[in-house]
Parts: sequence; structure tokens; C-alpha cells
Amino acid sequence: MFDRAAPRYDLLNSLMSLGRDAAWRRELARELRPGERVLDLCCGSARSAVAVHRRTGAVVVGVDLSARMLAAGRAHAAARGTGFAPVRGDAFRLPFRDGGFDALTVAWGLRNLAPETAALAELWRVLRPGGWLHVLDSPTPPAGFLGAAHRAYLRGVVPLLGRLSADPAAYRYLAESVIAFGTAGEVAARLADAGFECRPPVTLFCRAAAVWRARRPAVPAAPLRNATPGAGAVPSARAAAAPGR
Repeated sequence: MFDRAAPRYDLLNSLMSLGRDAAWRRELARELRPGERVLDLCCGSARSAVAVHRRTGAVVVGVDLSARMLAAGRAHAAARGTGFAPVRGDAFRLPFRDGGFDALTVAWGLRNLAPETAALAELWRVLRPGGWLHVLDSPTPPAGFLGAAHRAYLRGVVPLLGRLSADPAAYRYLAESVIAFGTAGEVAARLADAGFECRPPVTLFCRAAAVWRARRPAVPAAPLRNATPGAGAVPSARAAAAPGR
């Protein structure tokens, strides 16, 4: 799906977010520190990796399942002088040692990793104790007038814009996956259930997006509920991020 969507992927992201996606990626990277080893999961065309590199000054490791998205990411990063190491890989079987990263970033990818508990277990495994997981995604629209307007936009405008893509079905999936993802509070609760210490989420642009920051405790914790880190859980067919990363 992402190989087909790659040529107009970033253009459509900008259109669908009303040009806000770059600012949201900067918010994702805002609390990273110089020199941190960062894994950008579901990295797509490296837009988030560029923002991460500007904060850390270190090479960013990017993982995605789509070869064409990684190729686009390599070109985008090179044109901007970004240290970017692309790896084609499966989010459920990451080819890295335990605790190998100081921080993890996932932009518009977590809602596409199913089962989520297995994905979070693998993220826990490669994150060092005391390290932070930073997630940018679009939560389910809340109840009320604003949420109703957002749902109408997702189900009407987003699929219409998706017709500009080589894979319009991907953008119908995008809309439904956002609606099914859970509210900002529900996603935070699931991160806490997985063992992370999760801050209150930061909502962006009338709750069209949110950033969650969740810390792996520095002291040993009980095994993650419903999943075992590094156990090689069987991934779903949606192991890469959906449009909107």
C-alpha cells in the first residue's frame, strides 16, 4: 500500500493537515536531547527523522516496511544534510539489541501496528530503562460538535483527497483507522497498561492530532501485560504505518 502511495504521500499529508504536519513533527521532536540515540519507527519518507536530527545532532535510525518510502526518505534526508540510517524492517521483530536506544519516535504509525500490545512490547525491549517513547498520531475525534465536524472531514474530505493518490483505498483506511484508534486519553491508558509512565497527552490543532510521551521506568518493572518483549509476536499485515505518518 505504501509503495503505491509513496509518490504523492507527502503532498497529501500536507493537504490533509492544512499544512500543519511539519509543525506537529517538530513538536514530536521537541523534548529530545543532543546526542541521543533515536529510532524513528514507521519513518516513511524521513520527515520526522529530519526534525529529530535537528534536535539531537545524531544519526537517526529509521525503520519502515516499505522500500519505496525508505528510498524517498533517503533522498529527502540527504538533500537536507540529515544523518539518517534507513532500515527495512518489521516493527514486531526489530533487528536491534535490548535497550539500544535512548528514545523512540513514532509518527502516525502506532494505530497501524496490530496487535498493539505486541508492538509496544517490542518498543519496550529496544528502549533503554529511563528512555522515552514519543508518539504523534491522530486520536479518535471526541464527542460534541467539534468531534462531529472532524469525523465528517475524515469520512468525506480525506477519501476525496485520496483520489489524487495511486491507492485511494489507503485514504479510506486512514479515515477509519483514526476513528477506531481511541481518544487521546484512551491511548494514554493503553500505554500505561503496557508498563510505560505516560504523561497527559498534548493535543494539537483542535484535537486533530496529539503527542504522547511515555517513559520506560528506570527501575525493573513487571513483564508487559499480554505480551513478552522480544518474543517475536506474529505481526499483522499492517506492520507499517498508514497514510498520515
